[in-house]
Amino acid sequence: MALSLARIIGTITGKVAFERTDANFQLIQTDVNTNATDIGDKATLITIDKTNLVAAVNEVKEQTNDLDANKADKVQEAWITGTLQNGWIGTLQYAKNDLGIATVKGQLTAGTVTADTAVANLPTGYLPTTGYLPIDTINVSSGANTKPGLTVNLSGLIFVTIDANFTAGQSIVFEKMFYAG
Repeated sequence: MALSLARIIGTITGKVAFERTDANFQLIQTDVNTNATDIGDKATLITIDKTNLVAAVNEVKEQTNDLDANKADKVQEAWITGTLQNGWIGTLQYAKNDLGIATVKGQLTAGTVTADTAVANLPTGYLPTTGYLPIDTINVSSGANTKPGLTVNLSGLIFVTIDANFTAGQSIVFEKMFYAG
């Protein structure tokens, strides 16, 4: 609970403490004024401090402007809707940010579900830079988190894996991020 200054000073203990603090402040102020010649002219010191402060603020502004001008734009582009194949329906979307990270996401109903069946193709610029990338899927119809039910390869083909544990007509969801070239 905070007490008001008047209430604190109104007590004997508070009054004594305030007087001691005030007396110490007066001694410090007198000491600074008396010894100002030892540390330099106060007006000069104030001017130097202001000059240094202005210089520091300008330096920080310059650094901030440099960071802003050279930062990576981490805002992802608008989602692009992909074309589904082989009886697959729903929404498959992809996008890439300025750091080269692509994201592919989907809410799909399975069409043909045999190993290596094409689901969609990613265009140039959205292709993985390394090997085959498994895509973990969630089978919304059964509630199961499936093993990698889909895979995307270096040419951008998204296809059904051999051990997908969903069947035609079941709904799946997924999201995969990877470096794209």
